[in-house]
Amino acid sequence: MSDYPVELEDLYGGTTFHYRKNSLAKPHLYIILTEPEDIKGAIAVVSVNITTQRQTKRGSDTTVVLNIGDHPFITAPSVVSYVDAEFFSTEKLLRYINEERSLSDDIEDDVLRKIQQGLLISDFTPLE
Repeated sequence: MSDYPVELEDLYGGTTFHYRKNSLAKPHLYIILTEPEDIKGAIAVVSVNITTQRQTKRGSDTTVVLNIGDHPFITAPSVVSYVDAEFFSTEKLLRYINEERSLSDDIEDDVLRKIQQGLLISDFTPLE
């Protein structure tokens, strides 16, 4: 984990943070997959979140399954939610991380590469 305040150079492929989409949502582990870059006039990164693997009728996207030991936050078999892959404005992300103190341990390089490759092959990844 990092000291605060977190700055732009602290956001890179493999950086992880805890994020909740709204005040009622449970925080999920998010992983930044790309280096910051200009996307439509704003500096942004691509990130995905990790969620517990579900054995429901609809099931989980199992393109990449993560297990205990792949990151300290993972305590049960989990999957990368490629359907929720999104661009994050680094300006808004830095503000959130610093206000919530939500930075987490970086993901290991081999796990990051597996997740990045999954982004390209998952049938659930948004086209954008």
